[in-house]
Amino acid sequence: MSNISSNTTASYYLWSTDKKIRIFILTIIICITLIGNSYIIFKLLYNRRHRTRLQLFILNLAIGDLTICLCTMTSELFLLIFDQQWILGNVACKLTLYIQVVTLASTTFINVAMTYDRYEAVCCPLQSRITFLRVRRIILICWLSSLLTAIPQLFIFEQSFIPGSSTKYQCASTGYTAEWERRIYFTTFASYVLVIPAFCMTIWYIKIINVLTLSTHTWMPKVEDKSS
Repeated sequence: MSNISSNTTASYYLWSTDKKIRIFILTIIICITLIGNSYIIFKLLYNRRHRTRLQLFILNLAIGDLTICLCTMTSELFLLIFDQQWILGNVACKLTLYIQVVTLASTTFINVAMTYDRYEAVCCPLQSRITFLRVRRIILICWLSSLLTAIPQLFIFEQSFIPGSSTKYQCASTGYTAEWERRIYFTTFASYVLVIPAFCMTIWYIKIINVLTLSTHTWMPKVEDKSS
């Protein structure tokens, strides 16, 4: 590790201006994300007695964002500093990619659950059966689903030599035996984590906007009549 740090210090003076700017910007983003999400988590945990369902969703989203900051952003910073070389070993390679997918999927699933919660609260307030306990169970299911969704990453990605080098490593996908396997996996993953959730959220938000628009058109004339 001392050799790595000394080599990094020595190569710092050889970095281009563009690389220094990118590292600086990424470091600033990491600091802002770390401070902001840590503050949100602290405030929501501190006010536990008065926590609402929406705040419980926000708490878990903040935890997911903080995990992205500590795992994804820091690994990107390492890759940027060491010129896309992977220096953390094979286990860290697998775990990093696994956690990245877990946080991506969990954030998506929790956003979907939160959108549905808002949909029921606005569009079906009398039929809504979502209680605080049920929200906790839904969030737990979101996290468990994310953990299961990311399992293939443990087998797909591993540390390997950079093409053309016998001393430098990369963290890359090597678990496919054919190109069609890669396409099937990414198509399924994108549909499950991105396309279907985005479609559901769009439908629910459209219905929420329609209800709010109709409510505004219904109440505004009454308010104007009373004021006149």
